[in-house]
Amino acid sequence: MQEASRSLQFADESLGCDEKRRQLERILGSQAFLTSRQLRRFLKFVANTAIEGRAEDIKEYTIGTDVFGRAHFDPRVDTLVRTQACRLRLRLKDYYRVEGVSDDVLIDIPKGHYVPHFTRRGRSDPTASQPLKALAASDKPELEKVRTGSVVLPPRRRLLLILAGAVIIFGLLAVGLRWPWRVVSSSRAGAAPDRLVAQLWSGFVGDQAPPIISYSNLTSLMNSVGDRLRYRGLDTMPVGTKVPMPLADPVVSDRRLLKYMGPVFFDDTITGTGEVMAAASLARVFTQLGTQVLVKRSLLLSPADLKLHDVIFLGSPPVNRLLGETAPDGIVFAFVGGTGSSPEMIVNRHPNPSESANYMVERDIRSGALLADYAVVSVMPGIAPNRKIAVLAGINTQGTQAAADFSTSASGIAQIIHHLGVKAANGGGTLPHYFQVVLRVRIAEGDVLGVQYVTGRVIG
Repeated sequence: MQEASRSLQFADESLGCDEKRRQLERILGSQAFLTSRQLRRFLKFVANTAIEGRAEDIKEYTIGTDVFGRAHFDPRVDTLVRTQACRLRLRLKDYYRVEGVSDDVLIDIPKGHYVPHFTRRGRSDPTASQPLKALAASDKPELEKVRTGSVVLPPRRRLLLILAGAVIIFGLLAVGLRWPWRVVSSSRAGAAPDRLVAQLWSGFVGDQAPPIISYSNLTSLMNSVGDRLRYRGLDTMPVGTKVPMPLADPVVSDRRLLKYMGPVFFDDTITGTGEVMAAASLARVFTQLGTQVLVKRSLLLSPADLKLHDVIFLGSPPVNRLLGETAPDGIVFAFVGGTGSSPEMIVNRHPNPSESANYMVERDIRSGALLADYAVVSVMPGIAPNRKIAVLAGINTQGTQAAADFSTSASGIAQIIHHLGVKAANGGGTLPHYFQVVLRVRIAEGDVLGVQYVTGRVIG
């Protein structure tokens, strides 16, 4: 009831029901919401309920049961609605930053409750989750300044982080990346790529919009000595922001450990070594093709990027928030226990009789050391006409590196053509337009030893 009264206190009386509904339909039909049926249902339910004057019916329990179909929904232990509300706020933010930048009516769902606020542009709502007038200026593509906040790291850990950062920066510069996230084409790019490699990646070159390499960056909550818990929420915040314990509890990977952490702070600066190496392999190929490529971390990627550019995702859907809603149905990443902070297996939903349905990491029985990972290489249609999406992703970071090595090598492309391609009369062959393949990656002491084609399927 308190939630509903807050919304009514700030009702914009200049907006009629028809005007609110028109804005709602405009958002539901936008590209930003095109790929998520759940978020459309969520927004449609809370907005229509509020427009009908029944704001008191908008509760976490009713959303869980009426929108998401949970017959026995318990908000005390199930964070589904809170998590989806975070996603919805981000999606509204994306919409008003691009497609709705000139819309007159603004819809916002303030943090802390689920009743939407309808306001006319230029009028601010003091309880909104973010000032709507700032939406168009947020998520700028420039590299964010890192703010340490109250986090104090031990000298040894600071030195290790500095050394690791230097290695990554010099590695990226060596393959042609220009700070902060742009690769520039050059007439002195060196030898042209192998014709088989060009056959795959030249499909991402050709118009005025350069392809985007989107690398995953994990989010975590870190305490003052650098211990981390995986952060599963979808709200982003400046690095070093202190997260109060009541807010931290439902979004960490292990609540039992949270009480021993002390004060915790938001961090999103971790990227796997495999993703770094994969970006370097792709940058080399595109430089050889004589084109520029944009490199963007996954948390900054927007639906507008998918509409305007071809995108190559490095890392699996759980660490690429937009990828989970665009991936095809055939070969997917999954969790052994149903949910988790990182994928634990690859599932082939439509296996042939000779194929396995599940692919899980292989470990040494005694030590638990990683012996083999599995990875996926996917090329599929984008969400807009004439756009493509590629996914190079392992269950672990080594698998992502191996997927990039495989798909940027002549021998790897030749294997895909052999198994899935269209054979030519001269004995050669061509790649299918869209496909998925599963790879087995042999690992020793954390390094990739070899990659083996396991299975694949043509898409479409």
